[in-house]
This record gives sequence, C-alpha cells and structure tokens, in this order.
Amino acid sequence: MVKKRVEVYGEKGRRQVIEGDFLVQQTDNGYILHEKRPDLRKVYLEITARCNLDCITCIRHSWQECPGDMDMGIFEKILADLEELPVCREVVLGGFGEPLMHPEIGEIVARLKEKGYKVRITTNGMLLQGELLEQLVEQRVDEVIVSVDSFKEKRFADIRRGELDRLLENLAELKRVKDERETIFPRLGLEFVLMQKNQEELESLSRCARELGVLSILVTHLLPYREEMVDEILYGKGEREQRLALKLWTSPVSGSATMCTMNLPSPNWGAERSCDFVSSRACTVTWQGEVSSCYALMHSNRYFIFRREKQVEAHSFGNVAERPLREIWNSPRYLKFRNRVRYFDFPSCVDCELSDNCTYPEENQDCWGNDPSCADCLWAQNIVRCP
Repeated sequence: MVKKRVEVYGEKGRRQVIEGDFLVQQTDNGYILHEKRPDLRKVYLEITARCNLDCITCIRHSWQECPGDMDMGIFEKILADLEELPVCREVVLGGFGEPLMHPEIGEIVARLKEKGYKVRITTNGMLLQGELLEQLVEQRVDEVIVSVDSFKEKRFADIRRGELDRLLENLAELKRVKDERETIFPRLGLEFVLMQKNQEELESLSRCARELGVLSILVTHLLPYREEMVDEILYGKGEREQRLALKLWTSPVSGSATMCTMNLPSPNWGAERSCDFVSSRACTVTWQGEVSSCYALMHSNRYFIFRREKQVEAHSFGNVAERPLREIWNSPRYLKFRNRVRYFDFPSCVDCELSDNCTYPEENQDCWGNDPSCADCLWAQNIVRCP
C-alpha cells in the first residue's frame, strides 16, 4: 500500500496533514476522502442455500436459483482472506439456507474456532441433534439462534412445514448436554417472525424461552415474498400503535443475575433510517463466494412493500474466488456505496406523495439515480431484522 499525504482544513481553517490510502471522490460540493481501511468486523457466511423446510415466509418462494453448498476451497480462501482483516472477529453462519445441512459443517465450525472467531449459527433447529449437537457444544460455538414462529403444534406446521415436537426435543437435548458439560455455550437465542396468524403468542414467548434455556429473542416483522402473505403484515406507515411491550425474564443460567430480553421491531415506517450491516461493518458472502452488503441484496428475488411488488436483483461487489476479501471491501464501488448508506443518501419512497405513480422502486432504483437503492428498505427501518 502506498500512503498518500493529504492536507485538510477544519472549521476554523486549521491546517492538518493526514496520511493514508485514500479514494478521492469528486462531488458537486467538493471532494470526499474514503480511507481504505481493513476494518471489516463481521462476516455473514452463507455456507449453503439448501434447506430442509419449506416455510411460507421464505425467500425461496420468489427466486429461480438452483441452491447449492459452498465449496470447501472457497471457504478456505475466505478463512485465509480474513487473516488480512485484523479487526474481523465474528462469523455468522446463516444466509438463506440451513447451515447445518452443509456436509462439512463440523469442519467449518472447527476451523473458525481454531482461528479464534466468535461463531454464531442461525438455524431452524431440526438437525440440531446427535453427534452434530455434541460437536457444537464441544467446539464452544458462541450462539445458536433458532427460528421458531409458533409454539403451537398445528400453527408451527402451517408456517414452517416442520414438526414442533422434534424441534423441542432437540432444544431440550441441547440444554441437557450443556448442563452435563457445565457450559453455557452455545448460548441459545430465538428468532420469531411476527404476523397476523401468530401475534397472540408474543405474550407467552418469554415463558417458553425460559423453559428452554433461551437467553434472547429477536422479533422481526414479516417480509412478504408472496402476494398471499401481504395481509399478514402488522406494520404500517404511521397509523399502527405500539402495542408490543418489552419482555424480560431472569436468566436460566444457574448463578447468573442477567436479565434476558425480547428485542422488538418498530411498528411503523418512520423518518429515521439506519443500516445495521453498514454500521456494524459487516458484509455477506453467498455460497458461490459473491460478496454483498446485506441479506437484501444477496440473491435476486421478489417481495412486497406495503402491497407494492418489488423486484430486487442480486448485487455483488466481487467474488472471493477471484479477488481477496480485503480488496473487495476497499474497492471504489463498495466504499462509495457504504458511504451513501451510512449517510442514507436516498429518498424515502414509501411516504413520497408521488409513490402511487412512480415505477423506480419496482426495480429497486430511485429518482436520485441510485441502483441499487435502499430508499424503501424495511431493514433500515428496524421493521425487518436479522440476527
């Protein structure tokens, strides 16, 4: 890296010389300096796009992709690339597949823990059993977040197309093994997709959580990937009352005085917008090795924003099989995109008075020339959320 010396002037005209590797972007008002830093902190790794369930809420109802597993060569390349990103200490195994389906899941977790990374796994929990369960406890995975959209047998089957009894048996076995080994790892969390058909269960979630040894619950609103799911949403454009009360319960961990929490979403579209992926300095990597900024842009898909159909095209900043992850992270296109998102330099399409006649959002663009656009992103509104 060749360092550049740049003179800058503060508000009082005070001259300062700074040194670093910069990308200079010219704007209508002057110049923006983007320092190329190896400051990626978290990677969301989609090691597979395959899944063993067929949830009615899932993105795979709106895409045409052929799912597959990440090649171990790509995984090893990512692991090597992370050595050049010294502040990256967390890897989340998730994405839009079931990570426990990867045939080398045990080896992947072992390699990550061997390198000292904090490892979190988002899963439907159906494969969390037997030797694999023992491995995850033995390897001291930091957290397992299980998607549970109902604790009622019939409703669980209707939403997730799985067997609730089997899941509860797996979670009970996880708790037993942890107690036997006298460890709190992996910590257990739940993710709950809130919709019309299950909203009554919010009141009892904390009780169920404590019985299972759960330390946290993330509640997210529904993002409809099918038109028939549009009537299930519980958020609005300002007209919804906040009826979701903060839930607390005492830690199920023996000897701990920690209070466990249910993290609740916003009920309405509002003025404040912020991207957790950008603010936490995270990126996503698909099973094919494509690097994207967030879950929303990982795969081409269709969904509905307040009954309006929207087509999103996958947006990659590079493939780790072709370029180092550090180089992709500091590429001009990715640096400029993160800066735009950081200051949220996008219009607000949902509450725009011209929205009924504007076609830009239908293809994930906006009238300010952004493509892709985050102008109607529900993640940025804290309405739809990811662990």
